[in-house]
Amino acid sequence: MENTLILPTENYLTPRVKPPHYGYVAGACLHGINGQIVGIEVSISLGLPITKIVGMADQAVREALNRIRASLTHIEEGMPRGRITVNLMPGWLPKSGTGFDLPIALAIMIAKKGQEVPRIGAIGELSLQGDVLPVNGLLPQVQALCQEDLAYIFVPAKSIKELISLSDPRIIGIESLKEAAFATQNTQQTPQYILDKSKQRIIDHNAEEVNKRVPAIFPGTLKPTIKLRDLPGQRIAVRGLAAACAGGHHTLLIGSPGCGKTVMARFAGALLPPLEEQDTMDLLAIYSAAGHLKNTASTHYRPPIRSPHYTISVPNLIGGGHVPKPGEISLAHCGILFIDEITSVAPATLAAMRIPLEEGNIELIRRYQSYRFPCQFILIAAANPCPCGHLLDQDETIVCRCSSASIAHYYRKLKGAFADRIDLRIEIRKLSAADLSLTLEQTSWLQTETLKQQVHRARVKQLHRNGKTNDGRIVLNSRLPTDVIPDRLLLSPAALRQAKRYAKLTRLSIRSFYKLLRVARTFADLDEAESVEAYHLAEAMQYKNNDLREEGRY
Repeated sequence: MENTLILPTENYLTPRVKPPHYGYVAGACLHGINGQIVGIEVSISLGLPITKIVGMADQAVREALNRIRASLTHIEEGMPRGRITVNLMPGWLPKSGTGFDLPIALAIMIAKKGQEVPRIGAIGELSLQGDVLPVNGLLPQVQALCQEDLAYIFVPAKSIKELISLSDPRIIGIESLKEAAFATQNTQQTPQYILDKSKQRIIDHNAEEVNKRVPAIFPGTLKPTIKLRDLPGQRIAVRGLAAACAGGHHTLLIGSPGCGKTVMARFAGALLPPLEEQDTMDLLAIYSAAGHLKNTASTHYRPPIRSPHYTISVPNLIGGGHVPKPGEISLAHCGILFIDEITSVAPATLAAMRIPLEEGNIELIRRYQSYRFPCQFILIAAANPCPCGHLLDQDETIVCRCSSASIAHYYRKLKGAFADRIDLRIEIRKLSAADLSLTLEQTSWLQTETLKQQVHRARVKQLHRNGKTNDGRIVLNSRLPTDVIPDRLLLSPAALRQAKRYAKLTRLSIRSFYKLLRVARTFADLDEAESVEAYHLAEAMQYKNNDLREEGRY
């Protein structure tokens, strides 16, 4: 027994490995105008003091470590010792932006404490002193987090008004990292300050719902012209704009400088019906993703009227960038895109608008990812009638000396495929002295509310006849599929014979022919007629006769 070797029950040669600490916080990133959930995992284990971020993070996300280290030091927490691994999942999704600062910092603090805490979500950028700063695209990211099973959703307090349309009580606006850290340490009960902030946000949301009667205007959009008193003597133009708003038809305004083309576009914005709830939420997501809300949001808006300069580039018009953002056509979704001096727009820019004008959405491919942006807008373009701009002037003292060749060259960009996508062409002439005097008088036809009611009733007829799309929007006459046109337009025999004669005489393309029939259907809806009569088609032909392909002029 004395020579017996007794082996230890445990292997003392193998060092004991302490299990790593783990922390999890839900974050989000933008994918187009939609929020994508990003799970943020933090593992703290023994080893050299190295911090790594994995999961296809870009430079802005990797720089978060420097801001987080300074923020934790400022609130007297400090970075934990050991090897820190931050995983952003799913790993296949590219992550960008500074909105991951706050969730990564909270995940590190949770892993450092090593205690069970409720699942939380967070979005926000951190300053070196631990203040929580606003980020772009907050609304769609928070909408995605609201679908998850989370106890709190921490967002920057400076951007809390951007989320006024959301009634989720879990959304908490915080000023600093220290506030969020205090909430994660109280695992037994919800801190009182969080309950107070949640209650106040719900009060603000309910107050905004009560004040829906006063619609707001989206940032960067034109204010609509409510009264018709600014448009005396323009009955044909007003009738055409009413049809454009009722049926969603793209329009070209042709007139001399100063004749009121911009006023016409603003007036068309006043004729548009109020936005549906789903359209409002889509537009709020678009403007949030583009960074245009800037802590000013409402629950009730007027349809947007965007007016970019004619020198706009293709990415700014249709959207784009390293991380794609919505362009002007998406910012004008469910509203009006007004482009003045359309003949001065670059040919590549006009060509990029062809598919959005037809489809109502734009799909961009960046870094092997597909980004889809809605853009169901009404294009109202404006141009001079000739290079000098005086071709339509009635003043005998001003004479246009432009040749037919120069006028044809002036309109060369608006021919072909782009011209086929224009439904209405409206000539606007300068007002005479008698028409100008009407601006000081009240006349029977200058009733904006009457026109608005006509547009509203026309859209109701389209709803009953054409139905809705899969996303709940009315199928307007301008977007009526070709295969259902014979059944939905309800052409009278006389109108059908007149359409055949006109198509044979003018050699219309198939696209232009069907657009003519759609416009005629809209005029019939404005008159509350069941079928399209010959005079409705004649009225549509009147707005089509100013075709850009005519010899010598537009």
